[in-house]
Amino acid sequence: MDPIAYAVLLHDEALRERDAHRHPRTVDLCRRALELFEEHSGTGHPDVANVLTLLASAYDEAGAHVIAEAHHRRAVAVLAALPAEGELLRLHIEAATAFGGCLRRQGRYREAEGALRQALALAERASSDLDRVPVWNELGMLAKFAGRLDDAEAAYALAFSALEAAHGPDDPRLAALCHNLAGLAHSRGEFAAGERWARRSLALHRAGHPAGHPAIVADEAHLAALLHAQGRHGEAEPLLRHAIAYFTHRHGAEHHEVAVNLHNLASVRAALGDLAEAEVLYRAALAGKRASLGAEHPDTALTLHNLAVVVADRGATSEACAGRAGVPHPRRDRGRQASGAGGRRGQPPAAPRPGLPGWLGHSASRVRGLRIWKPPAHTMGIMRSEPVPVRLPSLRVRRLSAVQRIGQPLRGARHQGAEVDVRPFVRAGPQGTAGSRAVTFADRRTW
Repeated sequence: MDPIAYAVLLHDEALRERDAHRHPRTVDLCRRALELFEEHSGTGHPDVANVLTLLASAYDEAGAHVIAEAHHRRAVAVLAALPAEGELLRLHIEAATAFGGCLRRQGRYREAEGALRQALALAERASSDLDRVPVWNELGMLAKFAGRLDDAEAAYALAFSALEAAHGPDDPRLAALCHNLAGLAHSRGEFAAGERWARRSLALHRAGHPAGHPAIVADEAHLAALLHAQGRHGEAEPLLRHAIAYFTHRHGAEHHEVAVNLHNLASVRAALGDLAEAEVLYRAALAGKRASLGAEHPDTALTLHNLAVVVADRGATSEACAGRAGVPHPRRDRGRQASGAGGRRGQPPAAPRPGLPGWLGHSASRVRGLRIWKPPAHTMGIMRSEPVPVRLPSLRVRRLSAVQRIGQPLRGARHQGAEVDVRPFVRAGPQGTAGSRAVTFADRRTW
């Protein structure tokens, strides 16, 4: 078989594996396709960038963000050297958006915002709002995690309106945004509204996926957080235990998906008065977050803080003091990432800043003589959000289809000193717009 044709088949299979949340398999297929494309098409070819973006996103899903970042940067660099039009523009938008998401996952919010603003500038040149949906959604996630809840709501609203207008209110492609709006409502303390969004997301995912799909299990865990926040611990606990068992079997005990649900189950057990099990669960969640996110990530800090509170409540105040001292102050450090602002080192602020998520509001409590900066009782792990990525098959696949090609190559695009002929990768679409096509948004989970 022709090596390029085989690389195309590998990439198509990798897309299917990504949609099924089988990330190690996605990585393996992408690496094999990438090797063939680099050898037979050149390192500056758009197909190389396309595979790099998928490969990097699979590494992100697996929690290997440092490896992912290197591939994201390379994909963006390849596409920056090519004309930003038609399919190349869409590839560039997707790569820049995914790069911003990688930085967000690492807690590097200021850098993430810069990358996403560049992605949005590219997306503004596209002819359809659907090309802007993934960027708006990612900006919404970033704003939510950085505590800018009004900005998050505005970005989600733009994305939701565009998808609903294009596909209708019952399309499964809206599930990711419903999921994210549920998380935003949780951050605002609007738990009943969040439950409605979570149940809508779950219903849409069930309509679009077979029973037992990872998206369905993750939605059930998301719903559990909102049930717990309303005091419905008995309904929340079995959903969380099922999610932990499911994702541990699927990804291993140190995967971030497992850590988030361990944290949330610990919060449920603490609310029910079982501090012994809560401590065990928080310790397991902390190990998973340190492995997947690193010790300095704000989400790791939240688990460490909650563990310190539980340990202090159980009487081990010296260990709680040591644990609390190691917590990066979530509000101070997130503010510094997002806007460069911060409070006094090592001291909790006097009052919460308007617009911050509920868990960043605080109350100081004395636990057996230890003053602990303690979030409200409903504190859960930071609820995960979903990207809404564009599912772009290999450009070589599209070249084989019966679509009219633009007649002349676009010269002047260079990568690593070599001129690139992009004629095969630019199409004439409907209404004479280059590269116009139906875009499929595959819901994909991330942290």
